[in-house]
Amino acid sequence: MTSKNLFFKLIKQDFQKRIWCPILILIGYFLLFEVRMLMMIERITEHPKSYNYKDIGEYIRESFFGTSTSTVAVIACFTAVLCAISGFAYLHSKVQLDMYHSLPVSRLQLFASRFVSGILQFFIPFAIHIIICIGITAGKASFNMAVFKNAVCMTGVGLLVFLLTYSTAVIAMCLTGNIIVGIIGTGILCSYSTAAALMFEALFNGFFDTFYCRESIIYSNIWCFSPLSMLIRLFHDPNEMISYYSYSVSRYFYYNADFLWVIVTAAVIYTFIAWKLFQKRASDAAGRAIAFKWAEPVIKTACVILASFYSGMLFSQFSSSDESEIAWFVFGLVFGYVFFALLIEIIFRMDIRGALCHKKQLAFNAVCVLVIFIIFRYDCLGYDTYVPADSQLQSCSVSINGLMSHSPRIMVDGNSYYYMSFISYCMDNVKLTGNPNVMELARRAAKEDYTYDKDNDRYINTKTGEEAQPRYIVFGYNLQSGRTIYRQYDVDINDEELLGLIGSIFDDSNYKSMSNPMLNEEPKTDYAAVYCKNNFRSGRIPLTHKLQSELLETYREEYLKLDFSTVLDTYPVGSIAMIDAHIDADRSISVDWDYDDGYLIYPQFEKTIALLKANGFDMYETLTAADVDNICISCQEEYEDEFGTASRMVSIDGMSAIKDKEQIQQILDSVINMSFFYQIQSYTDFYDSSFDVDIYARAGMSSGYSYRFKKGCVPDFVPKPSE
Repeated sequence: MTSKNLFFKLIKQDFQKRIWCPILILIGYFLLFEVRMLMMIERITEHPKSYNYKDIGEYIRESFFGTSTSTVAVIACFTAVLCAISGFAYLHSKVQLDMYHSLPVSRLQLFASRFVSGILQFFIPFAIHIIICIGITAGKASFNMAVFKNAVCMTGVGLLVFLLTYSTAVIAMCLTGNIIVGIIGTGILCSYSTAAALMFEALFNGFFDTFYCRESIIYSNIWCFSPLSMLIRLFHDPNEMISYYSYSVSRYFYYNADFLWVIVTAAVIYTFIAWKLFQKRASDAAGRAIAFKWAEPVIKTACVILASFYSGMLFSQFSSSDESEIAWFVFGLVFGYVFFALLIEIIFRMDIRGALCHKKQLAFNAVCVLVIFIIFRYDCLGYDTYVPADSQLQSCSVSINGLMSHSPRIMVDGNSYYYMSFISYCMDNVKLTGNPNVMELARRAAKEDYTYDKDNDRYINTKTGEEAQPRYIVFGYNLQSGRTIYRQYDVDINDEELLGLIGSIFDDSNYKSMSNPMLNEEPKTDYAAVYCKNNFRSGRIPLTHKLQSELLETYREEYLKLDFSTVLDTYPVGSIAMIDAHIDADRSISVDWDYDDGYLIYPQFEKTIALLKANGFDMYETLTAADVDNICISCQEEYEDEFGTASRMVSIDGMSAIKDKEQIQQILDSVINMSFFYQIQSYTDFYDSSFDVDIYARAGMSSGYSYRFKKGCVPDFVPKPSE
């Protein structure tokens, strides 16, 4: 018999012995594909208004063969584990191993036949169901090339994910000599990099005050070597999505096609490793926990360190205060180390008496855990105090959060949009050079340290012992090497020098223009209208290209002249928000909350105010007592609950429906619209937080905004909270 015929005979024999596996896969995928497709087609046909699909074809193209690709990939992972364990479980049986090794076949033929057999047991049922679903689509008169393309893409992605997980699971089976340990090992190898990345991210976040990460480090290439990590990267939407809106069926993010080459490369490498382990595996390894002695200490150390720190983080969550958190973390760390170090020894020895067999290994692992803990606990590497030298910098990105922090709206496919976080926007767009105060603030901030006084609800500067008001600022150090390092600092705004440094950055025209999405956008951006709001009223001004250009240029001119001291000392008179043309066509402008985060207008913006007034909106137009039916005033009340002291707003006796016109006028003259302070409230103290004011105006006179009394302007007839 030729080598080729022998290879196919071995595959055929394996199919016959494991016929239950493809049958089980066939049934499972029947429920996943055909049954699910027919159920959804029936629902869409009977209740078309309940679904955002134009027709059945759109559902099949965009959802069934589109967004469900991630679900298929996850199920392919479980199928891969099933095929790998069932196909290579014989390695853990001495009887079966002796029988297979007695056959007149080479190890390469034996490995290849088993490996290919497992792939076919998945792919044949998978492909059959895809073909049947395409046939159903054609029967519903919904088949086209877009459907075929998406179906092929889903098949390719599913196969690649299967191969990646399958080769990893085969490695686990070749490394181990016991089926239970093999299953555990498969789980560990498939998810270890994800678990390790999450652990280190939690340690950085818990121990380092200046840690800032734009996205989880599980998306970092260095932590992306396990199938789970790669699966997360494959289906990770690179857009940092906070809010997502759609005006038609969106072309949702399917997968990162560029990352498929990483999966292909990893699958090839892991297959080669699996083959080498199979080739080198000793015949007498069956029955042992680990087939290779050199792998045992490596696996022990990797697992014990990870499990110990997860135990520490778990127990730290039980602490009732910040002071006891570190103590509980240490307890959990010690407990976790002792428990898992002994447990893994028992598993490897298959005997409880083997718990202390490798004392040197136990000591080495303990030292590793201790060293990692000391590095994080005492910042031995100087993470929190690191600031690059000026000569290393190419530019510096800065985000002063809580100070004109606008979240820009980013379009996706012309159909939908998401709000990017202000920090991310600044890190991408604000590139400051030539301002020495930027790095001076960073160096000063890196030395600051604050503690929270829970009894008095305040922060204390640990160096001076004085009360502090820390506000966080994010820096992105763009180094000459091309690398970007991020840090988040708490800056005490009670410190006049630090506040002055913040002001000098805000006053930098480059920072102002780069951090303001409306001023940083390209001039070709088309807006349908500008949404205007003053203290009591709102309105919409349609925009022509000429008016848009004039308004943006006027606002830019006056905004760039706005200085930090004005922001701290001056009440805004209103705000404006630009309305995109494609959004205005599909969305009613009456939804005011979408435009609450407008660009502030100050009294100093005389040209902008005049331009808006000339086109129909007066920033100084107000309500009078005659326009108001009644006003309700509530105050803040503290109370005790199961979690401690909390606060809530409660009505004040006699203030729940004020109708006296004189009192109403006093209130109107004393309140400020709260929507103006979302962008500056971290740095200003313009209002009295003890009261809430609800103004009920006549129909069409007000948009029902939230109001507070200006600082020191509470009318005398309003009882104080303590009264």
